[in-house]
Formats: sequence, structure tokens, C-alpha cells
Amino acid sequence: HKIRFICQTPKHRILIDSNGSENYRYRAWIRPHSGTDKPDMEIDTGTETSEGSDMCGHSIWTFKNGKTVYSIEELGCTDGSEPKDAIASLGITIAGKPVETLWCYQ
Repeated sequence: HKIRFICQTPKHRILIDSNGSENYRYRAWIRPHSGTDKPDMEIDTGTETSEGSDMCGHSIWTFKNGKTVYSIEELGCTDGSEPKDAIASLGITIAGKPVETLWCYQ
């Protein structure tokens, strides 16, 4: 698997990788567990889309687990309202209703 993206929220370590055939995998560990431990959550079927262009281009990965959807979006070009060291956001929705949005850091 090729690592595509890594970040940390205040509660989790997140790693997105792919097997080279456009199949993306989401793995998350509750902190302080490390990436060498068994993941606390793993979703094997995700998608990647792109938004923006040139310097503002960024990826969005989407993973579904039952009625819960996890969406990790790189920042691209922003208005500067995100926290200083944020590199992405993690949005969680359940049955189409937003539940939580967390900032991701390196």
C-alpha cells in the first residue's frame, strides 16, 4: 500500500493509503496508540476526488461505514480562518447529518 495522507486530530491518528488501483483505505488510531498498533478503525473502500486547480488544487477522501461517512479534505486555498498548523479537516456525518468537524495537523 502506498501512503497518500497522514494527519492527527486531537483524538486520533489518521492514515490514508491506496493499493494502487484507486482503492483507498482509512485507518485511525485513538491517541496515544501508534501506527504500529492495530488500528481502532479501518475502512477498506474509499474514494478520492479533487477540487480546485493549480496551487489551490486539493484532494478529498470519502469513506463510508454503515450510515457514517468520514470525509478528509486537504485545505487547498483558504480564507485563513483555519488554525495555524492545520493541513486538512475531518468531517463526520451520520445518516446525512453533520456530527463533528475536526482539524487535522501533521
